[in-house]
Amino acid sequence: LYESALKVAPMVSVVPGGVVFDIPRLDRQFAYFRDYFTFEGEPDIYSVSIPGGVDVDGTYVEIPLYSDNVTHILGGGRTRGGKSQFEKAAILYLVRRYPPSVVRLALSDVKRVTFGKFDGLPHLVAPVARDAESTANLLDYLVEEMELRYQEFERHSSIETIAQYNSRFAPNCVMPRVICLIDECFDLLSDDNYCDRIETALMKLLAKAGGAGIHVLLYTQRPDKNVIDPLIRSNFPAKTAFVTTRPEDSCIILGDDKDKRAVYLLGYGDFLYKTTEVLRLQALYVADDEDPEYFQQLLLEAKNQNDPHTAWKSGLDFDEFAASLYGESSSNDNGKFKAITATKTKQSKTDFEGSFSFKVQLDEEARNSILNLHHKGYQLDEIVKAVFNLSRQDGRSYKKFRNVVEEFLNNFKDGGEDDI
Repeated sequence: LYESALKVAPMVSVVPGGVVFDIPRLDRQFAYFRDYFTFEGEPDIYSVSIPGGVDVDGTYVEIPLYSDNVTHILGGGRTRGGKSQFEKAAILYLVRRYPPSVVRLALSDVKRVTFGKFDGLPHLVAPVARDAESTANLLDYLVEEMELRYQEFERHSSIETIAQYNSRFAPNCVMPRVICLIDECFDLLSDDNYCDRIETALMKLLAKAGGAGIHVLLYTQRPDKNVIDPLIRSNFPAKTAFVTTRPEDSCIILGDDKDKRAVYLLGYGDFLYKTTEVLRLQALYVADDEDPEYFQQLLLEAKNQNDPHTAWKSGLDFDEFAASLYGESSSNDNGKFKAITATKTKQSKTDFEGSFSFKVQLDEEARNSILNLHHKGYQLDEIVKAVFNLSRQDGRSYKKFRNVVEEFLNNFKDGGEDDI
């Protein structure tokens, strides 16, 4: 009798010492974003979190990105499952709670409807990526940023993670966490032209970016096991499963071949949050269309908020990095570095390294970057890597730029100010 009266079958979960029958309440209510945050007081710059939702007891639950049990999040669910609202709540909370010195964002939105409202915020490391090409560029940039951060850790004994770095140097110098949120990864990983680049970058980031404070949040409506590589899926310690159309989609998202519970969720923000255990939460509803004035007010406050901290900077600029990928800054070495060059003379086509003869002239930005890194104690090869994205594997190009940097520093020490 009672079972026939239920519109949705109860979700059954096995817990230590018992079995839980999760029966939806008849008077379902919204959990509005604005009812849970006032944004008063100073944020905890050492413990960056995003909103999770409200559990079955009505208790608010946050998702701690700084925790080793989270680090990166894989999520998904069908249309009207509440995934987009969850993502918007995460972004809105991050930009309003934390200044750009503490949190930076890297956003990809190939559907072009979810993240457009956040373009122009000072927290963004780059404009919102809206196609596979720009997303590949963004992920490659984050891989390079990750490597520069680990080089910074290496310079300081006993530092291996961003938490250790900030505990030693913050608040005077804060290494910001970078949250990369990708909406609809299925389209990206199905793109024949860029899927290999995107997969390679994701694997590198998922393997070790968490310790450097770079977190990947990957979402999709269609978690196809043939599209999302198992190595990628297995490297997400946290999962957020919204209502799915097929039982197998639930298994893919939650990383368990037997866990089909997401197919029984109610939609509209009802989701499962899995780390060391599984919680059923109701995501917060931003209501950016219902209450656009509140939404715009928070964005305005995010843009104008006081930022009392000094952020650590790698010296890597996204626009210059993206240009170097396509050789727009230099026609030498396939554009691997941002070259500050003056004259180029065509040489033999058979000589790759010598296909162009060039004289290097350091502009003001390059000189300032070199001096800044030198004063911080960077070694010569580290400076060349940070400023020009060149290492010893780049052969003659590396040697030429290394010699130029060395000559510039020697000239500076001697009191000279002329360009090299």
